[in-house]
Amino acid sequence: MTQGLSLTADDGVAGHAATRVRADADGGPARFRPVTLRSAPHPPARSDHPTASPARRPAPRPGARHGRRFPPGDRGRPPGGRERVRPADRSRIRPAPPPPESAGSGTDAAGPGTDARPAYQGGLPPPGPGAYPTRTGGFAHRSWGVVRSEANCAAPLRSSGVRYLPNTSSRSPVPKRRSVRCAVVLAAASALAAVAAPAPAAGRPATAPTAAPAGCDQARGALTASLDTLVARHGTPGVAAEVTDPRCGRWSVARGVADLDSGRPMRAADRLRIGSVSKTFTATVVVQLAAEGRLRLDDPVERHLPGLIRGDGHDGRTITVRQLLQHTSGIADYVDAIGAQPVETWRYRHFEPRELVELGLKLPRPQGPWHYSTTNTVLAGLIVEKVTGRGVEAEVTRRIIRPLGLRDTYWPGDATRIRGAHSRSYFPADADTRPGPDGTPLADGTAWNMTFGGAGGALVSSPADVNRFFRALFGGELVPASLLAEMKRTVPADPERLWPGARYGLGLIASPLSCGGMWWGHGGTVPGGHRALGAIGPGGRGVALALTRVPHSEQAEQDFRTAVDTALCATGPNTHQSKENM
Repeated sequence: MTQGLSLTADDGVAGHAATRVRADADGGPARFRPVTLRSAPHPPARSDHPTASPARRPAPRPGARHGRRFPPGDRGRPPGGRERVRPADRSRIRPAPPPPESAGSGTDAAGPGTDARPAYQGGLPPPGPGAYPTRTGGFAHRSWGVVRSEANCAAPLRSSGVRYLPNTSSRSPVPKRRSVRCAVVLAAASALAAVAAPAPAAGRPATAPTAAPAGCDQARGALTASLDTLVARHGTPGVAAEVTDPRCGRWSVARGVADLDSGRPMRAADRLRIGSVSKTFTATVVVQLAAEGRLRLDDPVERHLPGLIRGDGHDGRTITVRQLLQHTSGIADYVDAIGAQPVETWRYRHFEPRELVELGLKLPRPQGPWHYSTTNTVLAGLIVEKVTGRGVEAEVTRRIIRPLGLRDTYWPGDATRIRGAHSRSYFPADADTRPGPDGTPLADGTAWNMTFGGAGGALVSSPADVNRFFRALFGGELVPASLLAEMKRTVPADPERLWPGARYGLGLIASPLSCGGMWWGHGGTVPGGHRALGAIGPGGRGVALALTRVPHSEQAEQDFRTAVDTALCATGPNTHQSKENM
């Protein structure tokens, strides 16, 4: 036995579909049947109007989309050709003719007790006779004066003085009354969804909220204790971490303060300078260009930057793009040359990328096969500019930041301040500055001209964005699997430049975990005091950390790495062993 529920639109609203709903009395799925609107003929223009045309408006073509143009002289339409609703255009709701019955009419065609019509998937009612699909994902009827769908009603309108209809090929202004129509359609769709939802069976208890998987609270508590150690024992003003986990979801922990002067609490949502985490962004773009065939990882640097690397024992004809990304080029780090100068002489000045490269080439050639050098990444950024014709900042923004929706991530250029909500950063200074949590005098190093870091260290971001980036990279959203494997081909890193057990790929650090396997990601520091790191463990859990002061001792650095290990291993031994080079 069934009972009927009828939803009808107001007679004064034209251009929409109403729906007749029949729901089973026992709570079974509702059945939907479309009701079409048949528009009244448009009244002819006044004969005394100078643009009046004796011809009536032609009937809309079958399959015509909304946004179509109308013949010259047709009145009552705004510029852009959209139909304006006028009092004479009001439509009446009439039942649609029943759908054609399939062979073996009734329920016999699809089997006893089944509905021969296609299953309804939600949203607007299924199309009836004379309906055709629209490119916005809905359906329209040939008799409708204006084509509408739930998809383009639900899409957000642009926030400007003139309202626009989303998802249309013509961006003409939309009359205000159409927002009322959308409200009717969305209200009807919501009511239908409520009716269609199956009711719980009689006598069946309601489902209780799902408890957090075992070990999630343990992970949060262990990480919180690790961050407390960095604040209480090592005098870090503020620390924060965001963790993403396939089992436990996304959660964050923050301790200390983001601003020593105001006492504002630290938040994981605050932006910061991520330093050398920028290297992974730049390396990803280089690998993308290799995937597109616009360069090869084993190309000599001389092929793209002729004459730039010459002299002082360096030869661009023998250094490859791969060696730049892997820090095996034998080129020194210009940061060592700049950092030896008084901070105030270069903190606010602008640096050109080629100027930074020249500083690195003038330094003595480093010893050993691997030497961490930001000069390598600046050179990689120049190669990106040579190959694409656009700066590396523009390419990273176009290829990574915008597609992934990284709202907190941007290149600051010469701007010394961080936009938006951010934590401040601190570095040791003279005794007349503010004291840190451990009593050490700290200077505010938030304002800085980060052209000093260039392609290898200038980005501003947040823990959430860093996590999103590494999930996308290791999830195959940014580079093909074969080239991601190339990025994860590692060589041993110098413990003096990183830490014991660390290995380096193409813009990626791999480090062993106490629970087995390796984490993959990158860390970064800036001279003003921010310390960042993003990493993903073998089991898919990711962590991004933010510190407002660079660890100032070996023990502080060790406790920082312990916090990373704790975030990725707190729930027990990791059963997913790393398959990468060890």
